[in-house]
Amino acid sequence: MKVKTLIFPEVNKFEISELTLGQIGKEDIKVRTIISAISPKQKDGF
Repeated sequence: MKVKTLIFPEVNKFEISELTLGQIGKEDIKVRTIISAISPKQKDGF
């Protein structure tokens, strides 16, 4: 399965790429994210 990914290789830079995932096993789950947000004020993680 091919999916689009958003990667942050360094601060203030991002890349959109395609990733190939393996088959989903019987103990795996598949999650589809519809909307996600990143706080612009969160600088140092959690």
